[in-house]
Amino acid sequence: MRITNQMLTEGFMQNLRTNLHNLNSTQRQLSSGKTISRPSDDPLKLQLILKLDTALDQRNQYIRNIDDADSWLTVSDAALNQAGGVLNRVRELGVKGQNGTWNQDDLNAMAEEVGQLLEHLGEVANTTHAGRYLFAGSDTAKQPYTLDVPAGPASIQFTGLNNAIEYEVGQNVTLKVNTTGHDAFGGTELFEAIEELRQGLLTGDSDVGQAMERLEGSTNTLLAARADIGARMNR
Repeated sequence: MRITNQMLTEGFMQNLRTNLHNLNSTQRQLSSGKTISRPSDDPLKLQLILKLDTALDQRNQYIRNIDDADSWLTVSDAALNQAGGVLNRVRELGVKGQNGTWNQDDLNAMAEEVGQLLEHLGEVANTTHAGRYLFAGSDTAKQPYTLDVPAGPASIQFTGLNNAIEYEVGQNVTLKVNTTGHDAFGGTELFEAIEELRQGLLTGDSDVGQAMERLEGSTNTLLAARADIGARMNR
């Protein structure tokens, strides 16, 4: 076959167009930092990239969930640590008030401190984190505990829920992040035990053993809740 000048020219132009296209692609890759900018660049590689992007987005979401869960659990543990300190002091006062050597003024002073501790425990039970009530169950926008501690019997109400808040921290892996008021305080049981002790001191009843027994059971509930939080934090 005879090679004409026209054939040489057409071959040259075809090669030039190909080189210009390749140069265009290379410049586009250099400026964007991406080897694929359009689906037509490489459909197979594009599918792989989309899958990897989805996996990366999921991984980043898991990390955000884990960070939030860890923060939630840390604040919950700190709150229950405060509650434990309150309980220790209440128990000290209960033991002190049982020995029968105090006059009524002394017992009234102890009762007043118990009342202050009861109010402080209510504040702890209404602890918030990032605007969410920690011990309210899933209704985190609503304050779970309402306390009124006058000279007479205290009014104690729990309006929170007793359900779990779970975060997805891995593929098909969820973790409970919250501790409800039922989990930590037995609903109102702990508060009622402290109030029973306060009333016993106010009436001069040196036999406050029943209140102390209730208090002991509620203390065990609180300790179990802290142990559960620690296990979830470790996980």
